[in-house]
Amino acid sequence: MRYADLHGIGWQQMSYALIDLTRYFLWWCMGGLVACGSCWCAGQFMYMEWVQDTPAPRIRLFAELRLRREVARGLVTMEDFLAVERPELLEPRTELDEPLPPQRTRGHGWPFLPGPSRHSSRPEE
Repeated sequence: MRYADLHGIGWQQMSYALIDLTRYFLWWCMGGLVACGSCWCAGQFMYMEWVQDTPAPRIRLFAELRLRREVARGLVTMEDFLAVERPELLEPRTELDEPLPPQRTRGHGWPFLPGPSRHSSRPEE
């Protein structure tokens, strides 16, 4: 089978259309690659900033363990101090004991702390 003139106007139009289609396809592929690369670079930059600002889980675990040890030591020290200075506070209380003296509280009192509220509109009994 023999085609008509290969350099004719029909073949030229089809080749131009194919070249344009290929050019647009490559243009969109290159644009997609550039967009993907820029998003990857931005994500990598943000991840590196986050890693530098946030301590590693292992370091965080050690810091929490150290803090818990210090808190436990502080509680033991407070218990020892109270055992020497005010041993009556460490004894278990019963309902027959006299109530503790009223304490100054920060905040509103009830429901968070026992005692009358400083902002209460009712007179104290």
